[in-house]
Amino acid sequence: MSHIDNIVETIRSGGAVESSDVDRLASAPGGGQPTLDNWQMNFNNNTLSGSCDVTSRDPIIGAGLIAYSADGRTYYFGTYCSMSDSNDKSTDTIALVSASSSLFNPDVNGHDVMCIAYGEILGAKGKVPFSQQKNFTV
Repeated sequence: MSHIDNIVETIRSGGAVESSDVDRLASAPGGGQPTLDNWQMNFNNNTLSGSCDVTSRDPIIGAGLIAYSADGRTYYFGTYCSMSDSNDKSTDTIALVSASSSLFNPDVNGHDVMCIAYGEILGAKGKVPFSQQKNFTV
């Protein structure tokens, strides 16, 4: 089972993903990584929400978003969307990733949040994992 499979299974079962699990995602050698733009993190009406756009020259198999406290100790939310068919094929090269948590602890207001977008693209030699982190103050 790949690191992404472990992360996805943890999210599906309602568990908290350890930031170290995301840190283990490999970077693609020689480029090929997707571009992640339009990052947003908002705290409004006791809801923390985040989003970003993933653009790749290669098909995107799946993408997700995870948020933690700045120190990586408190897990806020995580999501993953598979974009492939039963043969791990996809033709989508753009993913608009978003996630949120309602009834969020308002004590986080004014604090730093670490957000990590992650997933896999289908490169010439198979699946290539990606991840990128952004930090926000909400």
